Amino acid sequence: NYVNTRVASTLILFDPVFDIGLMWQGETRKRLNEDDRPWRYVVGATLELPTRINARRTEMVNSYSRSVFGVETFLDTISYQESVRGNVLLPLLWGAGVSFTNGKWQISGELRQRDWSNTRIELPDASLPEEVGRSRTYALGASWNPLGGRGGKLLGRMTYRMGVRYLEDYLVVQGEQLKEIGMSFGTSIPVLAMSTRSRINFGAELGRRGTRNNNAIEERFVNVFLGFSITPDLRERWFKKRRIE
Repeated sequence: NYVNTRVASTLILFDPVFDIGLMWQGETRKRLNEDDRPWRYVVGATLELPTRINARRTEMVNSYSRSVFGVETFLDTISYQESVRGNVLLPLLWGAGVSFTNGKWQISGELRQRDWSNTRIELPDASLPEEVGRSRTYALGASWNPLGGRGGKLLGRMTYRMGVRYLEDYLVVQGEQLKEIGMSFGTSIPVLAMSTRSRINFGAELGRRGTRNNNAIEERFVNVFLGFSITPDLRERWFKKRRIE
């Protein structure tokens, strides 16, 4: 005869975390006239220093039996630890990006990295359940507005977007780090003709995560996005205060 064992463990982290950033913008050349739109660039970087945050862990271990019909019967509590306090050290996170725009086109790229293998859990009888590694994200995107935000037909005032990203996940399964790749498409549609800057945004992402090596699982996914951005404009009647009705 034998019995089964179940372990239920929770780890709650709570503390403020801060990051710092630096951004620099300018133009690739001087403007020749008012209608001249040279390429503008924005370069930025962010940094989140290693942070030790408070943690609280609760664990319950109990035994149970299972009948031939799959019915579980609780037997006994083997161990119970409630709100054991400690700390978790989060590793350094840094990111850098650059963007170019000329009114019609905008092209952006970004890189972010955090080495999760440097995570430290300072709690009694607690450790990471699985092996983790360095997480790194590469992203590249572009958007195009045919009329550059000026008046005209609806198709010319719409903004069209496309992007790709490549992610080295922090999870390491059977000695192999998971990878994820995705491609996204979208469009931004003005709500009204010329009296508002509010928009409706549609988007879709196609991606693949994981690998089939070593009998692992590969996931293919599709994400669909719908968003609304409400941006007040001085030309809108909704936001004008009338002196005389």
